[in-house]
Amino acid sequence: MAFTAIESPAFQQIFKDIPDIALPFTCRKAVARRIDAEFVLCREQLISLLANTCQTIALSLDVWTSKNSKPILGVIGHWLDSDFHYHERVLGFAEIHGAHTGENMADLLHRTLEELEVERKVLTITADNASNNESLISELFFNLKEKLHRPEIAVEETEILRFQGADSYIRCLAHVLNLIVGDILSALKSGDNKTAVTACDHMQENEEIGIHSVVSRLRIMSLWIARTPQRKQQWKVVCQTHRLNDKFIEYDVDTRWNSTFRMIRDALLAKQQIKKWIDNQSYLPPFTTEDWECLHQIELILAKFEEFTLTVSKRQPQISLAIPIYYELHDILNDASSREGEFSGLSPD
Repeated sequence: MAFTAIESPAFQQIFKDIPDIALPFTCRKAVARRIDAEFVLCREQLISLLANTCQTIALSLDVWTSKNSKPILGVIGHWLDSDFHYHERVLGFAEIHGAHTGENMADLLHRTLEELEVERKVLTITADNASNNESLISELFFNLKEKLHRPEIAVEETEILRFQGADSYIRCLAHVLNLIVGDILSALKSGDNKTAVTACDHMQENEEIGIHSVVSRLRIMSLWIARTPQRKQQWKVVCQTHRLNDKFIEYDVDTRWNSTFRMIRDALLAKQQIKKWIDNQSYLPPFTTEDWECLHQIELILAKFEEFTLTVSKRQPQISLAIPIYYELHDILNDASSREGEFSGLSPD
């Protein structure tokens, strides 16, 4: 909500209509000043908490673009106090000015660490596999050494710098899984949401949609049904007429590969519903036996990645699982490519 909302007569009237409650501010500038003051107070409390309870700290960070197109660097700190109580706090949430280079991001992160007085306490940084994160890590390590590792300081004090650059960089395993699945889906020519939207537009104009992979056709069908209340109702009528579950098959989104897995899984559970629905329209060709077998094979492989993603997404320490997961992934992909074990039925295509 914008600060100017508090100056709206309609907004102020809401509080006037509530007995015994007075609106404390009627000016947007007063609200902004109060928020700034509260932020300063919370920041001081965070610095005090870190000074009293934190000996070493692990950082996790990410960069994304807000809805108003501002690039934001978010930093979260994780640490244990002397009684082994777990603490987690947002340390930084700042706009990145200029290019999204590792150097710029390292400078922004370094200023945050300086402000919070935890430069020497940083143990590790967890981030995704973006190339600018690699340069961020190396640049931050260089800056910390330049400032903290000086010959005139006693050796035992210089050794307090625990952060060791690339050796302290933990690559987000969930992001690694996402990259692997992205390559798998790309190799399968599974398409994307933009392609599905274009195909639906052609269908709307009674035009041919061209040739698409089975995953892409499934997405097109799902999006086509979801586009209008009438087609949703038609789906329900077809399913209920044949006494079948009328649950919709949600189309996936490009940024979450596991939504593709769930779309395929739901489709496999609704083979009869899809067949009956397609029989009642002429826009899409039917899914063949080979199509369903292909979807089953894809689901079989992606199910393992879904299992691993859910495992590493739990709110508990996961780093000890990383190497076993990498080994198991290697075995799974090797079995799939060789069509061995539970993947013995995979098609060579």
